[in-house]
Amino acid sequence: MNCILLCQGRHCLALMSLTQNRLLICAPPALCEPLVHALTTAAQVTGVAIEIATYEHWDLNALAFVPALIFCDPQLALPEKTSWITLRQHAPLVWLGKPSAPQVQQSYAFDLWGYWSFADTQQLALACVQILQRLVHERMQNACIQSLQEAHQDLQTQLALLRQDQEAGHFVQQKLLPPSQMQVAGLDIHYALYPSLYLSGDFVDTLALDEKSALFYVADVSGHGASSAFVTILLKYLVTRACQAFISAPTKTHPPSPADLLAQINTQLLETDLGKHLTIFLAIYDRRTRTLTYSTGAHLPVPVLVGPQGQAKPLPMQGLPVGLFAGVQYPQYTCQLEVGAYLVLASDGVFELLEAPSLEAKEADLHDKYIQCQGDFARLQALLKLPCACPDDLTLMTISGF
Repeated sequence: MNCILLCQGRHCLALMSLTQNRLLICAPPALCEPLVHALTTAAQVTGVAIEIATYEHWDLNALAFVPALIFCDPQLALPEKTSWITLRQHAPLVWLGKPSAPQVQQSYAFDLWGYWSFADTQQLALACVQILQRLVHERMQNACIQSLQEAHQDLQTQLALLRQDQEAGHFVQQKLLPPSQMQVAGLDIHYALYPSLYLSGDFVDTLALDEKSALFYVADVSGHGASSAFVTILLKYLVTRACQAFISAPTKTHPPSPADLLAQINTQLLETDLGKHLTIFLAIYDRRTRTLTYSTGAHLPVPVLVGPQGQAKPLPMQGLPVGLFAGVQYPQYTCQLEVGAYLVLASDGVFELLEAPSLEAKEADLHDKYIQCQGDFARLQALLKLPCACPDDLTLMTISGF
């Protein structure tokens, strides 16, 4: 409870606790009644309750609370081993009455807040109100500052934990990616993945089905961050499980169908109810027939096959995003590959690197760069000015050796 304690003594000494909002007054009996009235007026304005009690000891150490403000009479006869300096060490001082010149000079060392006279109780009431309001304001400010400091410290702690989680997730995701350069089923595969955050919604993978065939895909999960990264882990699990089932089958039949795989992924993703979908290009290459069988879920930009004479041919494709609609049947395509041709795949983050005014113009610019690189992955990166800070996840892949 907020309270003001009025006590009897020889002169006037007032102590206020800022932490408990308490005011202790020690005053001669003749001053108690007008002082009660003045403080009651102040209390009505500030909302501080008044409680009258007797205090006969001057030892500040005997107080049950720490004062925040001391009202004092400069003529006060202080107890032994007590001085204004020792009192000032407990709290700021306010002298009541007009001190002498030497006292004024001495008061500079005490950092006094001002002077008030007991003769004018109205002025004293006003002074009490002003001081109480100032102390309450300071207390609120200090409480706000402390609260902000604590919130800032808590935020820093949470950010550090989040950063650790993100770094751990990044490490795990990187371990799930294939090597950036590899040879699978006679194909030369190069790729680079540039996440916009610690964790990426883009993902690539390549799996050998046997010595003459391989499966590969590029996927782009909607959104960014941890939730999108978790979907890439689910995607890898689903595709790897299907491939492992084919590889470990005692009787080899046909490899998994790209269109069937996308339908299975679509069903599984909808069942997770994560609110996530993805675009994907998934293909199986068969060296025995030099054919590429593929299916797509609305993946952009469209993969481009660059022929041995340097002509760029976007692969024909249709298909809805994966994870948006139930019961989707995905089209499947097969194309014959020429010796010396190479395939270029990318995620839609690549459009952020191009300055052309429209999507069509950006696609044309991209195709030109695909032709200029002549299948050299490092040269393609240089043409796109990679690596650089990317506002969106970006994946780039070249496949040659058909």
